[in-house]
Amino acid sequence: MRKLAAECMTLDIRARPQMNDVAKRLRVLKKDLKGSPQSILATHSSWQNTYKQGSSLPSFKKGFSFFKGNTSNSKILSELGNSVRIFTKEEISEVTQNYSYPLGTAGTSAEVYKGTLEDNTLVVVDKFLHEDSNELFINGGIILSQIVHKNIIKLLGCCLEDKTLIFIYEYIPKGSRFDILASQEDLPLDLRMRIAIKTAEALEHLHSSAAGIIGHGGVATSTILLDDNFIPKLTDFSRACKLIKKSEAAAGDIAISSSLLEKVLYNDPSRYGSVLINLERDVYKFGGVLMALISRDKNTDHDELIIKFTKAYETDKSGKAMFDHDITSEEDIALLEEIGRLALQCTILKGDEMVKRPTMKDVVAHLRMLRRSWKERTTEAGTQVNETDARSLMSAEPRLPNLMRHLFGYWRISPSDPIITCY
Repeated sequence: MRKLAAECMTLDIRARPQMNDVAKRLRVLKKDLKGSPQSILATHSSWQNTYKQGSSLPSFKKGFSFFKGNTSNSKILSELGNSVRIFTKEEISEVTQNYSYPLGTAGTSAEVYKGTLEDNTLVVVDKFLHEDSNELFINGGIILSQIVHKNIIKLLGCCLEDKTLIFIYEYIPKGSRFDILASQEDLPLDLRMRIAIKTAEALEHLHSSAAGIIGHGGVATSTILLDDNFIPKLTDFSRACKLIKKSEAAAGDIAISSSLLEKVLYNDPSRYGSVLINLERDVYKFGGVLMALISRDKNTDHDELIIKFTKAYETDKSGKAMFDHDITSEEDIALLEEIGRLALQCTILKGDEMVKRPTMKDVVAHLRMLRRSWKERTTEAGTQVNETDARSLMSAEPRLPNLMRHLFGYWRISPSDPIITCY
């Protein structure tokens, strides 16, 4: 079973078995187990023996959580680090004035309140309601506590008393991007471009070596908050997963070595799968966020909006019918068309074309270039957004598969790198 799992997770996609082969081999294993369980146990015993010499068994975690239900609070608090203040239940009551200022709910999982710290700092208090889902929120809180970025929400404190789980975040006054898009507030195109770029920069940071390669997993207009200056803050890390834990990286490392990455993938392939899925999901979801920004469509869900944009470009070779009429002046159409095409690239779903999706690093560079060209066009008569130039940021080098694509971009990895790549 372990050998089959390793073959399925290999970085060389050409060496992976087809699903019909996987099914056949699993049926054989099932048959062997029924007929001669001793042979399976013998195989299991020999597998265990290979790890006796100073190494531990691979840890296949449920989902992408760091902790099991019996994890002590002290362990959780040590993972949160010194930057997160620990509150008592009584202190939370003081901060919220006995929960007097509700802001609503976060789905069915949490109640949200407005609060004030001793120094008059406004905060948001999330009180989680269901103990059985606490693992996910603790996992998200730990990941968030280790991130410092101007476009990612700050976790300021927590309370873990008596099976209570409460997180305290910085207060972002304008609410989510979804709320703003659904309102009548004026959103000129340059402001929408800034929101898009800053959000993309936050995701680029999460996907980088500097952050330990984090997949957010829940990017949406509702998980991007805006402050009074319309600066976006990415929030809701309950689905997030991190490839390289703080304890695994050497102190002072600013980049992840290939040997460390190889070790992590070998010891915990399930973590690799979870992170990879989230990296791809982040790009896909961000494509939908771009579509929402330029269409201001508040009545269509993410997947349906992607279908509408896809049909518009296939039918009319243009997304003009989808654009928000408030930003469709003649000089802005070319920019909107390019943003629409970039969004469609982010949301490619066909399996054999998935490698054509840009990484978040590509998306950031592309958006910056589009904004620069647009600014030049609006200040210099006759200057146009050159579609060929706009797409030249996509490297002509062979595209790297899966995690390598997100971690290293589209450039080749050195032949001396021990991680196998395919071109």
